[in-house]
Amino acid sequence: MGVMSTPYESLHAQALEAEMQWLSAVMDARFKQHFEQEADQPIPPPPKVLSGSALATVLQQYQWGESERLVLALAFAPHLRPELLDAFFVRNQNLDRGFTEFGGSKGVAHGGFIPTGETASFLLAGSSLEKRFALMQILGPSHSFYQNEILALESSLAGEPALSGRLTLSSEWLRRLCMGDAAKPSFSSEFPAQRVTTPLAWEALVLGEHTLNQLSQLRLWLQRSVELMHMPGCPPHREQGLRVSLHGPAGVGKTLSALLLGKQSKTDVYKLDLKLIGGWDADCAQRRLDRVFKLASNRRWMLLIENAGLLQDDGVTATQASNFAHLRMHVASFAGLALLESRQTFADESGLVDMAVRFGLPDVGHRLQLWKIYLPEAKTDADVRFEDVAERYPFTGAQIANAVFRAFLHCAQRGGATVSDSDLQRSLSDLE
Repeated sequence: MGVMSTPYESLHAQALEAEMQWLSAVMDARFKQHFEQEADQPIPPPPKVLSGSALATVLQQYQWGESERLVLALAFAPHLRPELLDAFFVRNQNLDRGFTEFGGSKGVAHGGFIPTGETASFLLAGSSLEKRFALMQILGPSHSFYQNEILALESSLAGEPALSGRLTLSSEWLRRLCMGDAAKPSFSSEFPAQRVTTPLAWEALVLGEHTLNQLSQLRLWLQRSVELMHMPGCPPHREQGLRVSLHGPAGVGKTLSALLLGKQSKTDVYKLDLKLIGGWDADCAQRRLDRVFKLASNRRWMLLIENAGLLQDDGVTATQASNFAHLRMHVASFAGLALLESRQTFADESGLVDMAVRFGLPDVGHRLQLWKIYLPEAKTDADVRFEDVAERYPFTGAQIANAVFRAFLHCAQRGGATVSDSDLQRSLSDLE
């Protein structure tokens, strides 16, 4: 029994099926014109794209026209309908070989036709040099195809025509347009950023009123950043995103705040650690950071940069200073939200940071709230007095969460159903 697709997956498939049918119609029209030696005619118009599909989203995002859409459909064909391109294998009877103007190549394992830039030129430009030059712009380094690593024209061998390279669709965009999402990269030696999430909700974040107000402003920016950046009188550099310092002691909610901002805005949060970056040689640092920030920009991630205080440390080595300078360059031009986490105040004279959010130690009232959040009364015996514990132990939120975890371990160890005061006291003793 086959795996059933969801309605949303079916929507993506329907949209791409319509593109394949359109590509087939364009091929038929161009073959007819070519073999019957008719004058070049406009290609058949594309179908209306299905609203809600991944294809509709990307067409809207990049504002691609008919030409880009056909190039994309052609690059898709070997993955979706490889047999559709078999018509290009027709032989020139006069020369007993394929038609030069059709371009194309064969793969090693794939026996079908793989389109090249020349194939796209045949469909889009015909005999028009003007249209051929326009296609070369579409396949060039300044186009969004190349800039966003969506589709590329492979490099030709030395001395061979520029359009003889294969049209290659990136595996990321193949998945995104077929399935509606992209595979999320994992932490590795070549990709030094780690995706981080939280199961907690905003209610678990207990902070001072001023800090909460600043986080509320960041939530607003995430919801309406495009609108806010184009407000009358807004400085032009605001189009480059927002860079925010989160500073304060360990365990007071800096990381949790970042994760909750991402969770609410449905934005992936990726964490970069400056201690790790500082240990690389300059070439590795540049290559790896370029990769992280390019993906972060393309996929609209939020970046959390840990140990950002190292950016203002005068005691770093020359290599570290070079690596950090490259990071600063990327952060300064990043179009999304970059959060720089550190324990000390971020004294930034270069203007890198737009906003500073200070996280202080919780007072008695905040500690009492945290105890009750992490250890609900339904999970405790009647003898547990949170007021006394909050007054006596000046813990951070992270320390309270750790103490609660240990209390549950002691409870389980004795076979209890709810945490007793004895369990809690033993956990507190463990942490003293």
